[in-house]
Amino acid sequence: MLADAGHTPQAIEHYRQAIAAQPDFPAAHANLGILLMTSGHKQESIKHFESALRGQEDMANYMNLATAYAQVNRVAEAIPMAEKALDLARAEGDTPRSREIEAALTYLRAQRSTQ
Repeated sequence: MLADAGHTPQAIEHYRQAIAAQPDFPAAHANLGILLMTSGHKQESIKHFESALRGQEDMANYMNLATAYAQVNRVAEAIPMAEKALDLARAEGDTPRSREIEAALTYLRAQRSTQ
């Protein structure tokens, strides 16, 4: 809500407060990670995506972490996260989301081969 209204710094602060009050709050970690990543704090976003994943192993958390790793050139670490996200997505059937993750994984594997 705050971030949607262009108040990203305030939204970041609210998520930090929520995490301080309840450190094992996966959704707060995931949302803070997204805000940090989109505002250029990619390294810091990783720790929050990792915390979100420890609290809730789901497709979105795996893919958020894969994306963050890829954005800081940690492709070798991104690939297993994307593979797990794809496994979870495929468990729901052949969906647009599973095809999107499969395409991202193909891209990551190509990036790894050029490094």
